[in-house]
Amino acid sequence: MNKTKLMAIVPYAGLAGVVEEIALQYSDEFETTIKVGELPKKLEYGVQAEKDGYDIIISRGGTTELLKHILTIPVVNIEISGYDYMRAIKMATSINGKKAIVGYRKITQNAESVISLMGVDDISVETVKTRDEIRPAIERLVSNGCQLVLGDVVTHRIAKEVGINAMLITSGKESVTSAFNTAKWLMQSFEFSKQKADALDQMLKKNPVASYVMNLSGDLVYESRPLDEIGLGTLDLKPFLDAVKNEGGHTFSLQKPNYIYKISIHPEDETLGGTGYVLHIAYQRTEDPKTTRGVRVERKKGIQGTSELFGYCGIYDKKTIHDAMTFSKVDDPLLILGLPGIGKSRIANCIHRCSNNWDKPFINIDCRLADPANALDELKIDGSGSPVFEGGTVCFGNIQFCSREKQHELFRKIGGRKGNGFRFICTATPRMLENPENYDNSLMGYFSLRLHVSDVEYTEQEMERFVNLNIIEYNGTYGKQIVGMDAKAMETLLGYSWKTDFEGLRQAIGQMVLSAKGLNIEKEDVENVLANRYPKPAADYAGTEGTLDEIELRIMRQVLEEENGNYSKAAERLGIARTTLWRRMTK
Repeated sequence: MNKTKLMAIVPYAGLAGVVEEIALQYSDEFETTIKVGELPKKLEYGVQAEKDGYDIIISRGGTTELLKHILTIPVVNIEISGYDYMRAIKMATSINGKKAIVGYRKITQNAESVISLMGVDDISVETVKTRDEIRPAIERLVSNGCQLVLGDVVTHRIAKEVGINAMLITSGKESVTSAFNTAKWLMQSFEFSKQKADALDQMLKKNPVASYVMNLSGDLVYESRPLDEIGLGTLDLKPFLDAVKNEGGHTFSLQKPNYIYKISIHPEDETLGGTGYVLHIAYQRTEDPKTTRGVRVERKKGIQGTSELFGYCGIYDKKTIHDAMTFSKVDDPLLILGLPGIGKSRIANCIHRCSNNWDKPFINIDCRLADPANALDELKIDGSGSPVFEGGTVCFGNIQFCSREKQHELFRKIGGRKGNGFRFICTATPRMLENPENYDNSLMGYFSLRLHVSDVEYTEQEMERFVNLNIIEYNGTYGKQIVGMDAKAMETLLGYSWKTDFEGLRQAIGQMVLSAKGLNIEKEDVENVLANRYPKPAADYAGTEGTLDEIELRIMRQVLEEENGNYSKAAERLGIARTTLWRRMTK
């Protein structure tokens, strides 16, 4: 018995993970495909799904209503249940300050009922009638001191653009399960019996050469496999179609960053009554530069936003954020200095996202793993530009791990850059500049702008805010519904001496969200993750070498290790206040 073909069209990756998990429980009934995107891409997915013979679609929110009007196949909505509202509101209460839910009446009406039921008094509700009202509503809330906005995907995106922390009200497992049950009932009721493609169609789909039929306007009439699946679009083919209008069949070669193609075109073929083209495309995938060791290429799509920087206001000080925003407005080479683990490459990425090149690639070359000059050769980037990338930002992370000779070789490649569309950023520790033998004068002179990431002392309250904001972020990434971290778990997590290792802390939080079994991250979850990431070192006796301050610090560290990172117990043994111990260990 053939399975029912179901396509889930969802607005964010976290929901795709939940759908994928629930789909396994219905694998006997449905062959499920998941697509992630925002309008109008979601409508394109729906139209293409119907063309491809899908039997039913599940989606969420306004997209469901739009698809119902343009498709002939059934469309089922993934609701936001009462449980989903309760989880989101419970998580929001862990963030200090004013909060608000912004959305259409369907969302805010249900939210108001749950807020009233839970007795929450610090979350206001703002109802809008059209999408155009969302941004002004959020801007008014920001001007009134609002710290966090909750809502659907559109509200979440606009809040990020405005520069305020945002939380997506996600659909949980219960809502997705209900949608699958409805889809199952619908298919059983309608008893769809779709005819599959004929033997010729099956043969073409199995052929390693992809086949297409296009009309004279360049629109696809038939495809043996999706054109975007082999890295092409109709615009890529149009120049070749124009070239053979007055000729017979012809074969062309085409090379793109990750593919090489051989394209055979036959115009005015009898299969279309002389009104189109038949194409056969043989292709080969080449090495993707993103897989090069130590090199990561990131292409962010969507709207330019500054929320990445503002989201770290509790971690980076105001001067660092102000300087970063200032440097994002120019294209001059920039050197970012700061202690290990403080997130220098993340700041470089934020500067890129706030610049005029936000829609172009951010290329991070980790100099601990890759020779920067060789990496530029592999990426085909030098002082004259690149045939592969259309511009962007190149970040050389941890340049202090390169010898002076390697640094000078890098300078020879980029030092003569003029208007090629690329901006170069370099990150290093301040210690590198203490000794001229550690760096190449020409390269350091080339990076004319300097940004020093300040080492600031942070309160426990600020650290808790950082933890909770990252729980919200990873909930969306992993499709989880964690509502917070209990007091003992938070005490255990903050008991570790993170110092300025915010990247390490951020990664640990992500692992805790992923591995947590309940709605709260508990002490056991924290201990398990930290034990795996940071095995307890062997005892290191204090000794008597060094200054008095150094000896005291070694004793504090040793006692803290013996108490398994518990600041309260360690402070009690040392006869000092817990806050005093915290300050000493974070300096």
